[in-house]
Amino acid sequence: MEGPHRRPPGRWRWGEWLTQEETMLRPEETGSMPLIPMWTESALESEALRAEEDYTLKGGQLKVKKELGERPFTLTDSTPVPDNNTLLSAIQASRGALEERMGEVHSEVSLLRQDLRKVAERVTSAESPISEMEDTVRDIRKAVSKTKVINKDVMWRLEDAENRAQRNNLRFVGFAEGLT
Repeated sequence: MEGPHRRPPGRWRWGEWLTQEETMLRPEETGSMPLIPMWTESALESEALRAEEDYTLKGGQLKVKKELGERPFTLTDSTPVPDNNTLLSAIQASRGALEERMGEVHSEVSLLRQDLRKVAERVTSAESPISEMEDTVRDIRKAVSKTKVINKDVMWRLEDAENRAQRNNLRFVGFAEGLT
């Protein structure tokens, strides 16, 4: 907020201002319930803000500080307090909405579990052929390395045989053929 009115950092709860750290509820404090803002601005607080005055709320009374002093107000002066039946119906409506949302979340979790089972089945069915292929590839690599060694040996023998054959093919030039 801007202007001369100051609101302490944090939120308002049960008659005191909370720091930023205190406004972050821990899971054990909320259970599995969603976080709800802990500060709402009443009509009286809005009036104090518009008047550009500092305000504090303590013990159920809003005190608007002026330069000359304090003017106490009770919250019931301008803010209507809902009766118990209204609060009960609001709580029941919130509970119904919460139960409905929890049902939706439960169905979504069930669908996710089904999808996860399907994926697990597909992975399991793919693992066996993949394992067989890995074994086959390992065997083929061994065979290829053996074939390379054999091929190298055959190439050496072929070259040796060609060299020996060339040595046995001697040509004599200058002698007449058919000497008897």
